[in-house]
Amino acid sequence: MRESPQLRWRWYRTASGGTPVKQFLDTLSDVDHAAIVAAMAEIKQEGLGSARRVVGDLWEIRAVGTKAHYRLIFSHEGRRVLLALDIYDKDTKRMPLNIRRRAEQRLKDWRSRAA
Repeated sequence: MRESPQLRWRWYRTASGGTPVKQFLDTLSDVDHAAIVAAMAEIKQEGLGSARRVVGDLWEIRAVGTKAHYRLIFSHEGRRVLLALDIYDKDTKRMPLNIRRRAEQRLKDWRSRAA
């Protein structure tokens, strides 16, 4: 299947310019980094059918690394943007509440600055 020209990933940026998801990815091994990038590419190609809705506008993709299972939280903004909000090493059955709240806060912050 051909890659959709409409969807593209963007990193959430803090008001000071930091990119927490990208910074997290930069700390991983090449194998784990590649697993997450492959999961992101699948969403870009296949759309949200490959993701799981968490709550509201938050979606989750799963990636399995060599020693960890990762979850990347994102939002589909407008027609084209897949906004990477948060990522964590999954070690519990449910998403930790603080992770969900942080992703919700980042989305709210991004929307307020984009308006």
